[in-house]
Amino acid sequence: MGYTHYYYQTRDFTDTEWNVMRTAFDILVDQTDIPLANWEGENQPECDDKGMSFNGVAPEEDHESFVIDRKMGDQPGHRKDEEDIFHFCKTAEKPYDEAVIGMLLVACWIAPAVFRIGSDGCMDGEEWHAGRILSQKVISEINIMEFNYGG
Repeated sequence: MGYTHYYYQTRDFTDTEWNVMRTAFDILVDQTDIPLANWEGENQPECDDKGMSFNGVAPEEDHESFVIDRKMGDQPGHRKDEEDIFHFCKTAEKPYDEAVIGMLLVACWIAPAVFRIGSDGCMDGEEWHAGRILSQKVISEINIMEFNYGG
């Protein structure tokens, strides 16, 4: 057991949604004060045409990797529950939890029908507060970019 976030992917991201997700990922990595690494807890977070992933920095601040796939079931090791793909990320409330929450909320804003999310923490409570603030920063930046560039 441990502090975990759960998210069911109900459909693939569209090309437009994924382009915005990639921009949001870059903004989130830039906006957070929490050091992030790739899925192994080393180097830099990763984002490409297939998916995105990050973790805390090893060996102290990492736990399980956070992964979002562009298409349902692109990455091995995910369970299929009925029609949806089940993902989870156990952060053990380590600092990168803020970025996990932030990215989940941003994903739901960009593509509302892609995920159903849940958590061991109270989504309206203190556990999600820092992640909500981070998601608002990212969404604000995206809105400014769209306004300035007609994105």
